[in-house]
Amino acid sequence: MLYSRLILIFLVFLLFQDCKKDNSVISSNSFAIPGVTKTANGETLIDVNRDGLTDYKIVLKQSQSKDTPVSLKTNLFEMIPLDDNKILFLKNKGCVPFDAGMLIPYNLSSDSLVWLEASATLISKRWTPDDGWQDHWYGNWAGVENKYLPIQIVNDTLINCGWIQLSSSTSGRITIHDMCINQNSKDPIKAGFK
Repeated sequence: MLYSRLILIFLVFLLFQDCKKDNSVISSNSFAIPGVTKTANGETLIDVNRDGLTDYKIVLKQSQSKDTPVSLKTNLFEMIPLDDNKILFLKNKGCVPFDAGMLIPYNLSSDSLVWLEASATLISKRWTPDDGWQDHWYGNWAGVENKYLPIQIVNDTLINCGWIQLSSSTSGRITIHDMCINQNSKDPIKAGFK
């Protein structure tokens, strides 16, 4: 009985140590870009059109289940549109990275694409004791380099298409490289083009 309690205490200690080692961050290089700032609580604020108002924010959400048979710790990096701004989603696939040159449309001609005022999970990580508390990153944005997140900035009746260029490492580091908005309302823009 004492032996099993010691093992349990040791396992909880290891879990606590592993949680403290979490190196999931927004790359410091991201904050060299005009319009990208970090708050005291770790949120990354993005002012794409540089009008002084935050258009999107990236937050790291952490949770740990205690009421399931297997303990599970999860981290999620979410891109959250603010006000009426939107993110382009592929139905049943979520928010997917665009390659440079892909057209980001204002009008959608496909039933598979939809503009939503919804949070998009970029990458997720989870740990369980079954896998030895190893990191498992997943999501459409896991391990991508220099891909584009299609966005729309909505300001009254004006809707401007744009993109945010992102990379994510396998260690949970997200980097914002660049961003752009088409100044012509209701016109498409190609990912990576200004």
